[in-house]
Amino acid sequence: MKDRPMYGVILAGGSGTRFWPTSREQSPKQLQKIVGTGTMLQNTVQRLLPLIPIENLYLATNHQQAVETLRQLDSFGFYPNHLLAEPCNRNTAIAIGLLAKIIIDKDPNAILAVFPADHVVANSESFIKILQKAETFAKRDYLVTLGIPPTRPETGFGYLKQGPEIEDRAYQVEQFVEKPDRLKAAQYLENENHYWNC
Repeated sequence: MKDRPMYGVILAGGSGTRFWPTSREQSPKQLQKIVGTGTMLQNTVQRLLPLIPIENLYLATNHQQAVETLRQLDSFGFYPNHLLAEPCNRNTAIAIGLLAKIIIDKDPNAILAVFPADHVVANSESFIKILQKAETFAKRDYLVTLGIPPTRPETGFGYLKQGPEIEDRAYQVEQFVEKPDRLKAAQYLENENHYWNC
């Protein structure tokens, strides 16, 4: 079996409008120290390094934040040519698609994982174990997404409906719902078979 190394794409181009006034266009939340010892971006990179080497990390941001992003990642040895600085925002699909093409052209056997730069992860060790499990499924050609049980009806998140179990607490996704209305979100909370898409 061919080696299938994992590569990471970190999405760090948001303007942070939902975290205003702390977060602003020139200083969005991913570039600020909010939780932990580093900025949210630095914490994300630090969390991923036990599984994904720095040479396999790529990052998408916007051109206004590129210089500060590189400054914050310098101490990790981040490769500046692995930074995609979008000239204008075109949402995440285009950034992910372009970086996926770059990575696959470099390594056709790559396993690609995508991470937001602004998530808080309380237990990094558990997170890495879950990613390792996800990696084993990805190496078997599954498309993998992570889900966590909702704690409240949330209209700003996507939801996954749990399907049949594949094995070892890994499930097929029966349905994906992007940002449901409040009534649907409340139903998903009650059903206990829906998860927030991570």
